[in-house]
Amino acid sequence: MDTLFRMNWQLRDSWFVWCENVPQIELSAAREGGHGTILQTLFHIVDMEQSWMRSFAGRAEHHFHYEDYADLDAIMALSDRCRPFIEDVIKAWGPEKDQEAFSLFGADGRQIETTCGTAIRYVASHEIYHLGQLSMWARQLGYEPVEMSLLLTDPFGLRRPSKAKGRSRQR
Repeated sequence: MDTLFRMNWQLRDSWFVWCENVPQIELSAAREGGHGTILQTLFHIVDMEQSWMRSFAGRAEHHFHYEDYADLDAIMALSDRCRPFIEDVIKAWGPEKDQEAFSLFGADGRQIETTCGTAIRYVASHEIYHLGQLSMWARQLGYEPVEMSLLLTDPFGLRRPSKAKGRSRQR
């Protein structure tokens, strides 16, 4: 499970780099599907991942508010801030956790009974689903999307470079 989440994070970080080369107006423009905008979709990925992991760790559900993280730098910082906790949850995961009963409420309000193992795999695939949405939007805007096949040859080489001081994004 650890490897799958790390691969997701590498792709997410690559999308953050991709966003640094796209005008802010495009990142914030309303789009069909996903969660409305590129930035809202990236925020949703981060927020849902941390919320699910809190549930797996037996903590109260918590959601951040997009209004507090409505630009790329803030979403990147939130992702970085949440990641150590998520890593701890994944490291502590064992075979017995996979079989543990897990109950949640669906978007329609009905209660869903499953296992933690099924739910954590859902969380991992949730990010992949939304990254596919970002790829569609990238193509619609005339940009090349993040190349996912790089994970096949260098799964952990897609690191997000440190931002150079004084470097500004295209606006």
